[in-house]
This record gives sequence, structure tokens and C-alpha cells, in this order.
Amino acid sequence: MDKRNERIAVLAGLTAGVWLVVDLVLARVTQLRVLPALVPYPALALVIAGVVYFRDRFTRRVAEDKRDAALAATERVSGSIFDQADGNEPFSSAQTRQIFERFIVPAFAPLLALGLAGCGRFTGNSTNRSPSLTNVCSPPPSSPGKPSALSC
Repeated sequence: MDKRNERIAVLAGLTAGVWLVVDLVLARVTQLRVLPALVPYPALALVIAGVVYFRDRFTRRVAEDKRDAALAATERVSGSIFDQADGNEPFSSAQTRQIFERFIVPAFAPLLALGLAGCGRFTGNSTNRSPSLTNVCSPPPSSPGKPSALSC
């Protein structure tokens, strides 16, 4: 197998990381209220790219191990004293992939949903704490005898 999918996942992760850093810097410099609301999206893309990378890497490593085992079986003389039994070795890439697929992948979606819900709650709380924009162009208190004008 080739490493093309792994490289694309790394590129997607780097792009999401750069987007996340730029978004955080711009949110701090410009003080725009909408930019912190965009932070979960590059973070989500970064996490997904990481999971895709590891999944593709484990798949490729298992295929390489199978090829190596098949090559070793053809080169080895059968009936030797050190014959190996078939099955997963405890520290093989097939075992690692199996554990990854068994525990990490099923837990990924609920953890991602909880993280997004937390980000949504944080964003909602942060926008509710900011000053309202409706009072920016309110008329100043008028003194008797002077007409009031808008000061925006």
C-alpha cells in the first residue's frame, strides 16, 4: 500500500492547525465576537485528520506485516524447531489495529459530540457576556433647550 492517504491526512491536519492558530490570533487581535465561534471547526478537522491518519497507518502496517509473514513462510523450512503458530502476536500491528478499531473508533463519535456541545455552550456563554451592540448608537441624554442628535 502507498502512503498517499496518510500524507493527505497529515496535510489536512497541518492546514487545520494553521487555521486554528490564525483564528485564535485574529480573535485576540481584532476582538471580533464571531471568530471564537469558529474555533471548534479547525479543532474538529484536526482531530478527525489525526484519527484518519492513525487508521490508515495501522491498515498499511497490517498489510505490510502480512506480506512479510507470507515472504518469511516461503523462505522458511517447515518442520523447524522454531515454527511459529498462526494468529495475532501480542505486540503486532494487527493487534494494535484491532484494539484501535475496537475501542478508539467507537468512542470517537460520542466524544466528538460532547466536545462540540461543550464548544457550543462556551461560545453561547461568551457571546451572552459581551456587551450588546444595540446600545452603540443610542441618543445621548438631551439637556433642556438643546436638540438631541445621534452620536455613532
